[in-house]
Amino acid sequence: MRVLLFTFLTFISSWLLWPATVVFAADAYTVEGVEITLPSGLQGARRREAVGKATTQGLNKLLKNLTPHHAWERHEEVIELVDPSRIVEKMVIVEEKPSPRYKLVLNLTFSRDILRKALTDLQIPYSEVAPVQALLLPLLEIGDRRLLWEETNPWREAFKQISADRKNSLMRFTLPVGDTNEMRMLSADMVAYGATDLMGELAKQYNLDQIIVTKAKIVQQFGYNAVDVQSEWHSSDGTATFQLRVPFDENQALEDTLKTAAARVLSGMEEQWRSVSLVEVDKPGRVFLRYDPVDATDLERMKAVVAKMNVVKDIKLRMLSLDNAVFQVNYFGSPEDFMRQLQRKDLQLMKQGNLWHIRFAQTNSDMMHDRPAHY
Repeated sequence: MRVLLFTFLTFISSWLLWPATVVFAADAYTVEGVEITLPSGLQGARRREAVGKATTQGLNKLLKNLTPHHAWERHEEVIELVDPSRIVEKMVIVEEKPSPRYKLVLNLTFSRDILRKALTDLQIPYSEVAPVQALLLPLLEIGDRRLLWEETNPWREAFKQISADRKNSLMRFTLPVGDTNEMRMLSADMVAYGATDLMGELAKQYNLDQIIVTKAKIVQQFGYNAVDVQSEWHSSDGTATFQLRVPFDENQALEDTLKTAAARVLSGMEEQWRSVSLVEVDKPGRVFLRYDPVDATDLERMKAVVAKMNVVKDIKLRMLSLDNAVFQVNYFGSPEDFMRQLQRKDLQLMKQGNLWHIRFAQTNSDMMHDRPAHY
């Protein structure tokens, strides 16, 4: 194997259809299992020190979940802008041990309002999608052989090694146990040829409805070796695919290259998952919406529905007559994205000159209930 001349990773995405329904969850601002260990000492003093370290560590992890990768270098600006004494809304002690070394494990819920304001003021885009849990099937092709369940499958082992680092990420996965029943149910060839029905049945056994199939293969191009990875994300809403190539040199073990590739696969999926609901606060926009309310309560209902959208900065009533009202809405991102989000809220739109005429699409009985924020 020749020495690698290039050190960059080649990443090619070809998203066919985003497979999962986007959910904006209340726990998007919660980081679980933040663990701090310190030398033993007075428990009160150690707890105060550990809480401070856990807050910093948890906030750093949360900001990585909320913001796209290109914005990570600006996280220090966010941390400097927020008040550390007010940033944590809820703290749950999961575990605390005073010795032999002091250990504290916390679940931390951070203030959505404070962080939203800081990110908006700094014009850093962010997303509030809920984490995804999927069944992951790692298939490795070496020559004519396909490895899936084997203990000698280094592709499976690579995902095992990085699993602990993914517990608070947006992209979380479960590796199937690989017992006799699972091996009989689903072979490596079945996975390679896309037996989605059987893969779906296996996912149900783990109470999961999403599956990631990631196929790795050793290739040689221009005299250099690399790992080619094709990943497919299956759900009831469709399938998304992307490809990744990770080159390696003669001094790097195959296991190390596969571990790098596994981390890149999940990071790439995470970035795409975040991007489908990105609030682009660095791209402000404005639109005027006309609404024909039935009464004052109906007017407030429409205003509340639009105001709750995460891309909306503010909404103001600009005109009110006996027949209709006009709202000015200041939002983030492109006009097309804003209109799509309105439609996902079961709102119908029609262009009328410089205004958009908006109305509820649901029935009167549905209008009496607030709809969950599913997109």
